[in-house]
Amino acid sequence: MSALSLSDSEVDRLRGLAHVGAAGAAAVLSHLMDRPLLADPPKLKRRGQTAATGPDGAAILFEAMGPVSGKIGLFLAPAARDHVLNCLLGNRVAENRSAQVTASALCELGNIVVSQTVSAIANVLGERILLSVPRLVLDDLDAALVVLARTRSGGTGLWLASEIVDREKTFLARLVFAIDRT
Repeated sequence: MSALSLSDSEVDRLRGLAHVGAAGAAAVLSHLMDRPLLADPPKLKRRGQTAATGPDGAAILFEAMGPVSGKIGLFLAPAARDHVLNCLLGNRVAENRSAQVTASALCELGNIVVSQTVSAIANVLGERILLSVPRLVLDDLDAALVVLARTRSGGTGLWLASEIVDREKTFLARLVFAIDRT
């Protein structure tokens, strides 16, 4: 199904599901970061438009399979990435952390946040959505966007991106849904 063949009501339905998922992501990140966070309503993007947080940070990518299939990316701004790593690993100096420990912690964070995201969507649909293992991309978020942009044959080419911010509207993360099939 192409993005052009989606009706306005179908796009609105997907936007609603993405917002439910982003609210779930914001809730779990709020708990992990020990501060209130909000999910902005998702913005509709087409293939070729940017959705990254900038050149630095981290992205944790998943494939989702079920009634809504595609890719989900959690893009963390550098400050959010560092804060969450400190929360998960303690306040050890970042230079003393091995790359393997950092990667493992970020993948686990992705598992927690994106599982809550998908669970919120699945609860609304009353169906099961399965997730792949996470794929971590560090410091080259353009590469993560290339992975998200690869849609299956007949994919929608549709992205829904929600920013997760604090009360001061400081950007912390972006949750991106690249919809292949509905």
